[in-house]
Amino acid sequence: MQYIDDPINHVMQTNGLVEQEITGSDRTDKTINKMDKELSALRSEAINMASLPGEQQWSDTLSSNGNGTTSDDITNSKTSSSKTRSKSAGTKS
Repeated sequence: MQYIDDPINHVMQTNGLVEQEITGSDRTDKTINKMDKELSALRSEAINMASLPGEQQWSDTLSSNGNGTTSDDITNSKTSSSKTRSKSAGTKS
């Protein structure tokens, strides 16, 4: 950690810290890019191992309502219900 006695003056002298010498790190752009690529490969491998090969469907809202019935089942159910109501409305007791 570095203590700066007059931080405002220090920022002005270093052109908004752009020209400040980096201390305490041996990392370079090259090593950081290498580490990023290694981490990316590791994460990709983990994701690929967890998912099935081939195309994946991310949403099933068009084919299912979440409780095992399809949109066709719902449509057929509504049609059946309206036919039943029509028949019962036509009968008098």
